[in-house]
Amino acid sequence: MNSFQPSNDLSINIGRHAIKTGFVLERFQWNTENWNRFNGDYNFDSLESFLLGRVQSVDFPLPGSEPNRGIRAILFGTYIQDDFQVTSRLTLNLGLRYEITTVPTEVNGKLSFLDDPSDTTLEKKQPFEGNHRNFAPRFGFAWDVRGNGKTSVRGGWGMYYDQILMNQFLNLFDRTPPYWQTARLGPGAPFPHPLEAPNLQAQVSAQTAVRDDYQTPYMYQYNLTVQREILPSLVASVGYVGSVAKHLIQRFDGNTPLPNQAADGTLSYPATGTLVRRNPVFPGMQTRRLSGFSTYNGLQVSVSRRFSQGFQLQGVYTFARSIDTSSGLFSEEAQNAATGAQIPDNLFNEKALSNFDIRHSAILNFNYELPFGRDLTGVARHIVEGWEVGGITTLSGGVPLTVENSGNRSRDLASGADFADRPNLAPGASNNPTSGTSAGCTFGTTSIAAGRKLGTPDRWFDPCAFVPQPLGTFGNLGRNTVIGPGTATFDFLVNKHFRISEGRELQFRAEFFNLFNRVNLAPPLLATRRIFDNAAIGRLVGSAGAIQQTTTTSRQIQFGLKYVF
Repeated sequence: MNSFQPSNDLSINIGRHAIKTGFVLERFQWNTENWNRFNGDYNFDSLESFLLGRVQSVDFPLPGSEPNRGIRAILFGTYIQDDFQVTSRLTLNLGLRYEITTVPTEVNGKLSFLDDPSDTTLEKKQPFEGNHRNFAPRFGFAWDVRGNGKTSVRGGWGMYYDQILMNQFLNLFDRTPPYWQTARLGPGAPFPHPLEAPNLQAQVSAQTAVRDDYQTPYMYQYNLTVQREILPSLVASVGYVGSVAKHLIQRFDGNTPLPNQAADGTLSYPATGTLVRRNPVFPGMQTRRLSGFSTYNGLQVSVSRRFSQGFQLQGVYTFARSIDTSSGLFSEEAQNAATGAQIPDNLFNEKALSNFDIRHSAILNFNYELPFGRDLTGVARHIVEGWEVGGITTLSGGVPLTVENSGNRSRDLASGADFADRPNLAPGASNNPTSGTSAGCTFGTTSIAAGRKLGTPDRWFDPCAFVPQPLGTFGNLGRNTVIGPGTATFDFLVNKHFRISEGRELQFRAEFFNLFNRVNLAPPLLATRRIFDNAAIGRLVGSAGAIQQTTTTSRQIQFGLKYVF
């Protein structure tokens, strides 16, 4: 990857105005070689089939396919900002930025895209149109309320663009025919797949972008903070931070079969029979559109005691909520994340807590030099004086996770990273069943006894709170409704200073990580969040709701010795 970046900035002070302006020009050269799927993508219709090695299908590239690409793009940005000191107590920050990124191209012309997901012919053209209206104003202020430096109010509002660069569109360049062609073997495909198998026909797999709504993603960010000096060394602050983002990227299978629509708007597919994709020329079509949104609102409270009389303290607490329709193009790699859009024809159905939403978070740290032994002399002073202790306490709530089916009960034919098939919520059940005991249930050959404790590693959530939706329908369970385990750790420090002479000392340090050896559980993995297969009876996966990993280590202790001179 080559990046060429000429830039220049200029600062001018004129009276009460501190003006800054400048520009940046960046030329991107991305030479990619993405071979990560050459061994094939194997698909299974259930966890049981996976464990038994019963392959539903396998997709693999045909000989001659190669994903070498040379992608090129240019980014240009310029800005002007004025920090205007209106009075000795009030300063305004006024600014405007403009950014533009050219639509990425392939240096050897190895690109082909559909003009629309319904088209049947790939064209050598750019994947989307450029956007040249990316003006981003900024405003901020700082106000010393009484002029004594003890109470301040700060706030700001700004607009920020997220330029469309290669990371968002790499697959659009290196996974399109005729430069990349795959074949599919159906049920019973062997492992490894036989590249030399006769009579294999190319499966023309297309990736596309919905051009109509391709605008540069942007976000409004705003904040307001009040800070107050309570004591000469103690400062507290209360603040609000918020944001709204629009035109966020969403990825889904844009070539599922056309669903039937009932009078009330409910979408469904026939429970039996063969379904035909809306564009029969192509199989699943990984599609991107910029129609997503997100909101964030957070209360931030902090207290800070500057180092004085041997003691220092800092504490921060955040109460926040983040909502979106998609938490990022690659966020499905997180353990708790939902992997796709359940209903491609209704992406707003994905509105839910963000994959990274944490409602409560608190961090407290301190450092204290023990005031003992200063009046002693000789050996007693060396032993008693110079002790220091410190600690960091971290407390946070859990991230949300999505309960899904292990099989494609909706029959929309989505698979892989685009698969998102959720069950129904049982009547009267909580969509976050992580406390109390299980109601008990039986699905297929799997039973869960009533009264089984929830919120444990063996059964974090109650699978009996969910039921398999009828085949051919979409479940009514929302995305990210179950909240995973929280985190609590306490790290402790003991430090001993042995004063040898002026400017010389020996330090002995002992650090205890996760001092109380608390087990901090990770969210259930995908294998235990997918609970019903696509059999008519909707068999329940026996390990549903189990947790198999932790997020922090067990107690760890380390010692250090340092000579300072």
